[in-house]
Amino acid sequence: MKSTGLFLRVTCVLILCFSAVSVYCQEEEFIEIKVKVLSPDEGNKPLANAYITVTNWTNQDAEYVYYTDDNGEALIKLRKDGKICIVASKISYERRQRLIETNKFSSRSYETTIDLIKFPKEEYKRTIQVFVQYKDESGSVQPVPDAVVMTQFGKTVTSGKGQATISHNLIMGEPIDIYVTTPKNGSKLQQLIIGQSKTALTSNNDNITFTFEPKPMPEISRFTLKVIVLSTKDNQPVAGANVQLRLHKPCNGKYIWTVGDTKADGIATLASIPFEIADYQPYTAVKKDKYEDKWSDIPVELITDKSVTERSFTTYLKPVSNGLISESFSLPYIKSTVYETSDILADGATYIVTASGQVSCWYDHTDGVDACFCYAKWRCPTMEYWGMIRINEMSLRDFDPKLQYNASHVYKVKMKGNGQKAKIFAYDGGGYEDNNGTFNVTIEKE
Repeated sequence: MKSTGLFLRVTCVLILCFSAVSVYCQEEEFIEIKVKVLSPDEGNKPLANAYITVTNWTNQDAEYVYYTDDNGEALIKLRKDGKICIVASKISYERRQRLIETNKFSSRSYETTIDLIKFPKEEYKRTIQVFVQYKDESGSVQPVPDAVVMTQFGKTVTSGKGQATISHNLIMGEPIDIYVTTPKNGSKLQQLIIGQSKTALTSNNDNITFTFEPKPMPEISRFTLKVIVLSTKDNQPVAGANVQLRLHKPCNGKYIWTVGDTKADGIATLASIPFEIADYQPYTAVKKDKYEDKWSDIPVELITDKSVTERSFTTYLKPVSNGLISESFSLPYIKSTVYETSDILADGATYIVTASGQVSCWYDHTDGVDACFCYAKWRCPTMEYWGMIRINEMSLRDFDPKLQYNASHVYKVKMKGNGQKAKIFAYDGGGYEDNNGTFNVTIEKE
């Protein structure tokens, strides 16, 4: 029979960091104590199935229960140093204990031997009745079925009436440890002295009752953050994005707290985050190929709300553009409206600008001016370059200094993209009140 521990714990450690509470998780190093139980009255025979209870007196830790194997040994694993009380018992033997003081600056492994003296007393057939019940906040008592009852004789389960029966040859006055674990209400360890319960005076029964009561809900110390990543283009989830939870203020030299990747639903789940992380100003850094990187501070109220263990935070990624392909504009020459391309002009790319249309700067005419020149002979006997169409505050001749008048009133020039959107408008230095007509401008990637 192998030595079995009833508890396994993983701990997140709190330390002091720069006069503030800092939290970090580390792999825990257990303290191991090898206990060997022998019977000196029987030639130091190893005692299998001896019942071992362990308590840390220093830290007031919970009781741990083990059984020795066929070699009379049990390997105890604890998570805290201190004064460790180890009690060994077995039917027909005296109960004995050992006190071991562990120290984190010394060994993490200890060994001890406990000798159990055999009782010279006569054994009697006894029946132990274990009753398990739950008392709610109103004081109403209900039986607890399916509770696990463990003793040095093995384990059993309570019936629908919350009762378990154990029959064995026992010695009057012998202490028996009974450990009960319920499905919903926790665990409890109690001791029964054989022959000392009220029912033992008139029968061969020893009764013991375990009463469980509501426990206050423990304060939530950690939470799970679900980061939802959507595209600014269509509000659809972005799968495969890398999400980092970072700190503006480093803790123990760490700027990156934890990382995760979004699934098909666009959600990255970052688990086991301590609330104390708010002291270090956390933010998310999200990266994905073909999207612009995005940094977002996390609202303080989202972190400090301890009413729920899970909360969500949404951030948006903007797709990286390959630049404008083609776009056309109609510019009425009656006001100075500035138009902007719907996408950027890719940096270094060549674009062809085509401008056309005939307008008038005078209320009593309908033509005389095109995108570049004044050609009305009554106003401009000699052709004049006026440069009505402006792109990023530049006229078309700024892009092509050799640009000449075209009788079809259609002009084409080339320009380089600069990674920004282009602004287009029709210029009139004298006011638009007496103007009429419309210009047409097309910007197209070469």
